[in-house]
Amino acid sequence: MSKLTAAALRRVVASHAAQEEVDSDHVNAQVSRVAEIITPTVDPERATLISEILGADILSDEAKVRAIVKAQNEISEQGTRMLRSAISMGRSLIDVKKVLTPSEFARAMRNSSRMFRGLSKGNVQKLMTVAYWWDSGRLPEGTAPRSYTTLYEFTTLPDERLQQAIDCRVFRPDVTRREVVRWKQSHSHTIECGQAEGEKEDPLLLELNLLQQRRTQMISELSGIRRRIRELKTLTGTIMN
Repeated sequence: MSKLTAAALRRVVASHAAQEEVDSDHVNAQVSRVAEIITPTVDPERATLISEILGADILSDEAKVRAIVKAQNEISEQGTRMLRSAISMGRSLIDVKKVLTPSEFARAMRNSSRMFRGLSKGNVQKLMTVAYWWDSGRLPEGTAPRSYTTLYEFTTLPDERLQQAIDCRVFRPDVTRREVVRWKQSHSHTIECGQAEGEKEDPLLLELNLLQQRRTQMISELSGIRRRIRELKTLTGTIMN
């Protein structure tokens, strides 16, 4: 991604300054100062995010900007490490399954917390599944969720639904398991992307959406039943009402 240039920064700061009715001289002063501070480390998208959340003036504070960027980088780096560690554990568990007989592995799984250093049977299965899918190449590495338990939710989807999640940016590093589960439930019978990233859906609207989808499905099934009844009445010579 390209680094933040003074011109790009000026557009970012000016946009927010306009909303806050800050004069152009103030904007230009900010641009000159911020360009010196963060040009080597902050890209336009990140600068925009920081200014949207904390206001345009935050970009002129070197200590604050550097602290935010450092924390973001550290979180991303450690998140990637944790996912890599989970995948590595999953691979090791798959290797164990390969060398043990089915009955031996079944016994190991029944005693998984003792055999596998406190891991529950469910966690062992999830780690193995995530590692298998990861090595199959079906999961885009660059946009993968950082949590293996969140990533596992995507492995339960058929290929078409997984591609939909990728296209709709549900499959992304910062997505939570709760978001994925909710998305799977609210879009179980649709192929649209749905709400925009980061948008919080009202629980009542979510329930309404689910009920409407269920009603549509039931109406479709009922139409099929009525059609079949008519066919059977015709075949059996029954007078239709």
